[in-house]
Amino acid sequence: MSVLVPKMSNQFRVHFDDFDSDEITQVMRVTRPSLRFHNDLGIAEVSLAPIELDLRDDASDHTRCAVLKQVIKQINEDAKFAMVIETLALDRSVLEQWRLHGCRILDYQLDELNSAKGNALFIHLKLDCERISVSLNGEMVEML
Repeated sequence: MSVLVPKMSNQFRVHFDDFDSDEITQVMRVTRPSLRFHNDLGIAEVSLAPIELDLRDDASDHTRCAVLKQVIKQINEDAKFAMVIETLALDRSVLEQWRLHGCRILDYQLDELNSAKGNALFIHLKLDCERISVSLNGEMVEML
């Protein structure tokens, strides 16, 4: 009998394409895609719930500036980006991959400053994506 090893929530990485900076490495939390099913008037529809992303705000200000530049691009050019969310095994091999295309920042929120605490600051984002695909048995399958 084999033992099933669980996927670990702290073993992941996120890649960005067409973002102002493709090298954001401060991703501390990301939600995997969540699908919503609707059935209005006998017509079945599927939609994607917003993806939530928490980035650690670094002292070099690289992360905050990259996100704000992307927001400005969205306002001025209707720019969209793509991202890949990978769940990793302990040996860092990819167990699961989600590709999200046509992404836009819906919500941008900074942590409050608080003189009574010495916690790291985070940037909280909610993203809307037009299309997603997922890895199934080694193949990428388009879902939306």
